Amino acid sequence: MEIILSKFSGYCYGVKKAVSVADESIDKYEDIYSLGSLIHNKRAVEKLKNKGLQVVDKLEEKNKNIIFRSHGVEKKYYDYASKHNLNVIDTTCIYVKKIHQIVEEKYREGYEIIIVGSKKHPEVIGINSWSDYKAQFVEDIADTGRLDIDDEKSYAVVFQTTFNIEKYTKIVEILKEKIKNIEIFNTICSATKKRQDFALQLAEEVDMMIVIGDTSSSNSKKLYELASEKVKSIFIEDVAELEETMFDGVQKLGVTAGASTPDFVIDEVIDYLKKID
Repeated sequence: MEIILSKFSGYCYGVKKAVSVADESIDKYEDIYSLGSLIHNKRAVEKLKNKGLQVVDKLEEKNKNIIFRSHGVEKKYYDYASKHNLNVIDTTCIYVKKIHQIVEEKYREGYEIIIVGSKKHPEVIGINSWSDYKAQFVEDIADTGRLDIDDEKSYAVVFQTTFNIEKYTKIVEILKEKIKNIEIFNTICSATKKRQDFALQLAEEVDMMIVIGDTSSSNSKKLYELASEKVKSIFIEDVAELEETMFDGVQKLGVTAGASTPDFVIDEVIDYLKKID
């Protein structure tokens, strides 16, 4: 069985930097906390916790050294940290930071905000906080018909960084037709686009795809969604979920992994696959 690993798999720049900063902070500070999971991968976070990182769900004064996760946090946490003089180690991805800035600026200018993405995802919740939680949401194409639009108002549209690139164009077309005064910002990150593009290309060349990622990882689930439209695909968190019988009759196997999947998890999967006759 031929195994082809997508050129763009595993940690993106933002996640790699967040993990690196967390490692350095663990060594530097006696007590170091992360507000929520640093990245969306349980095994990677568990590794950091074993080194000394303490993950908390709420921010308190005792959290003197606090890491803000890679997919961003809500504005209220910046305000709280500033008020209580906490040492913030901010690992928010630069692409997510840019969306925060766009939303804050446009909201102050009087624009209505529309966020295209999963409204329950921490990244999107964080983005919404910069518009005082007053944004409208589009999670899929059908949601464009449910928007409350006033022709007298102006609208700014941003996208979750991991949004499905194949749906992007269609949603933009609909919104341009529907809204008279509109500014659209393509805030899907380049790492996401490359991973999705290469996953789609690979899916057309193989008999089956494996997507490796945490079930909480939005970008991993998007990769699986895209691959599944082209070829038989399976989604796994790690090698423990694989069985040899899954690959009966498979001659060419494609493998990709989300932007928060660590190399050691990918390597375990590849090593297992290489041992299959």
